[in-house]
Amino acid sequence: ARQVASGQQGPDGPEGVRAFTPFVAERRKPGRSRPGALGLATGARYADTVFDTVAIVGVGLLGGSLGLDLRERGLARRVIGITRSPDTALRILDRGAADACGVEVAAIAGADLVVLAQPVGAIIASFPEVSRYARPSAIITDLGSTKSDIVRAGEAALDGRFVGGHPMAGSHLAGVGAARTGLFDGATW
Repeated sequence: ARQVASGQQGPDGPEGVRAFTPFVAERRKPGRSRPGALGLATGARYADTVFDTVAIVGVGLLGGSLGLDLRERGLARRVIGITRSPDTALRILDRGAADACGVEVAAIAGADLVVLAQPVGAIIASFPEVSRYARPSAIITDLGSTKSDIVRAGEAALDGRFVGGHPMAGSHLAGVGAARTGLFDGATW
């Protein structure tokens, strides 16, 4: 059986899953390399700015689609997904929506950009924990559908590091299995 939470350093485990910090797993597919030092892969066409590490909290339809686009277009050297369940973490990795996945918000600690892609109430509830673990220089944004309560709570908790977002994109489907590249193409953000 595959494990996500081991907390021990070690060699690659079963089926290429390797634990590298508590509650985080990483999968590297044979023959597939991540973007180089500049992070620009062949598909990168939308931005000159490349993030070293992007953490996505809530990797469903929107968060998963963002992770797929970031990875495919080389806009982030590394994408970390955060979810509540180790089983979902493995589905996220299998889907290719993240390079690594964790089940604790603490996994955002090294990210340059933190994207909160949970339901609105969960976004607001996560601000204290995000504030505790996010780097002081990290940009924090969200994909929530309503803004006034999120922005008010985000500004109060995150000392000017929060930028509210609401991409006008979606589907009637839900979950990382419904995520797809290009979901945000042409969408107003």
